[in-house]
Amino acid sequence: MIPKVPEIENRIYTIAEVAQLMQVSDYLVRFWLLECNIKVQDTGFKTFNQAEVTYLMQINTFSQQEGVTFAKAKSVIDKEVAQVKAKLENVEKLKELKQFFVLLRDSL
Repeated sequence: MIPKVPEIENRIYTIAEVAQLMQVSDYLVRFWLLECNIKVQDTGFKTFNQAEVTYLMQINTFSQQEGVTFAKAKSVIDKEVAQVKAKLENVEKLKELKQFFVLLRDSL
């Protein structure tokens, strides 16, 4: 299960700010930047948006809670995120079908 993490502001974060939020070192955040294939902004600085910070916080929290490696925590969370996305797609398809059947019923 994806762990709950504290809410953070919706803004851009530097590596130092992410490290301070997560109480880890800067070099560890740089390592995660590479491991998680997070794209670097074209501002000249390596920055993170809210979604990326939340993602890293979930992986870090999960790896600490379960005592697993960062790579294992990342794969588990990625799998759960994929499952949630698939469920959301199914919900959208069901909503479209419902709209279709409502229109069909109304036309009869």
